Amino acid sequence: MPSDHPEADFRIRYFSPLVEIDFCGHATVGSAWLLATERGWLEKASRIVFETNVGLIPVQLVMEDGQLQRVEMTQINPSVKEIDLDREEVARLVGLTLADLDDRYPMKLASTGNRHLLVPVRSYLALEERLPAGNVTQLVIGQGHAISRPGKLYVTVDRSGEEPVIRVAGEAHLTIAGQMRG
Repeated sequence: MPSDHPEADFRIRYFSPLVEIDFCGHATVGSAWLLATERGWLEKASRIVFETNVGLIPVQLVMEDGQLQRVEMTQINPSVKEIDLDREEVARLVGLTLADLDDRYPMKLASTGNRHLLVPVRSYLALEERLPAGNVTQLVIGQGHAISRPGKLYVTVDRSGEEPVIRVAGEAHLTIAGQMRG
């Protein structure tokens, strides 16, 4: 929808089946992809700025050889909060054993728009100073294979400035189109 914010191109809202939620990265990537490929935004600009309930989310349109390859959103500054949970119960709930958890790091609630529980395990990348200041780290994350909808996310964690900057990129494919009536 149109935005009243002077720095935003659009206002975007996200809904679960029951309630409005503050942010959804997948829907943001999909919306930017749709605007770029189906609504002519590529002819107007190389980025889109969405106003969301968590703040402004700029999305860069990444071109290679004249083709849109992916869209890359810069998320809000990450925040973390420690949380005291029963480690054995958390391990059971995520399908791990207590021995799989890494006792050197606390569990935390982290957010770049929505809160997620970070559970430190012995074989995962830990963001507890494992990505030192001054570095830019790029990750490729596969997802969706279990439901036969494979995809890739390209994550950049930029620690070169005072605050870490997290950018998530991906692509989308139009599978169905329709019109909503209010």
